Order: sequence, then structure tokens, then C-alpha cells
Amino acid sequence: MDLIEKLVGSAEHWSRANGRSLARLATIVVNDGKLFDRITSGGSCTVATYEKIMSHLRDPANWAVPIPAEAAHMLDIVVTSEGHDDADTTTANEPSFGKAEKISGRVLA
Repeated sequence: MDLIEKLVGSAEHWSRANGRSLARLATIVVNDGKLFDRITSGGSCTVATYEKIMSHLRDPANWAVPIPAEAAHMLDIVVTSEGHDDADTTTANEPSFGKAEKISGRVLA
């Protein structure tokens, strides 16, 4: 699974669990409602955008239900029965690669 598939797959889990569209998620997190349309059409996003969305998705407080196991696996976290993140693999203070870096890929339907 490449990074784009991981991003889109995780976002789709969030969308289903929260009854919201991918456009709404992108608007909430990065103020760009067309982001997922561009990415799934072969476009790209910056590393900073990828990090913002994944950080948002890793936070159990941003889910209407406990994070589903499949989504937790994509997000590389372990979620306890109480729905709290037990082993987040990222640190909030980790540096980003910068705005010039881009992640691109194609998601197969």
C-alpha cells in the first residue's frame, strides 16, 4: 500500500464512520474541499498536507465512533477498547519535509 492509498483509505474510513464526505474532511483539516478529487485523479499533495490529515485521523476525538480496527491499521496506531491511542507512531513536534515536497500516486478503485 502506497502513501496515497493509505491516506485515501484512512479518510474513507473516517468518512463512513462520521457520515461526512471526503470533501468535508479536507475542508475541515486543510481548507481544500477538492483535495481528494485531485488525489484520486492522479494528483498530489504536499507532505505537510498529508501530515495534517493523518494527524487529524489519528486523533480518536475526531471520530464519532471508536476508530475501527481497519482504519487504525492504516493509521499505524493501536487503539485500546476505550478508543484511546496507545501507540501513535508520530510525534506532534516532528519536522515536516517542507512545502516543496509532494506525494503523488494513483488510487485504483
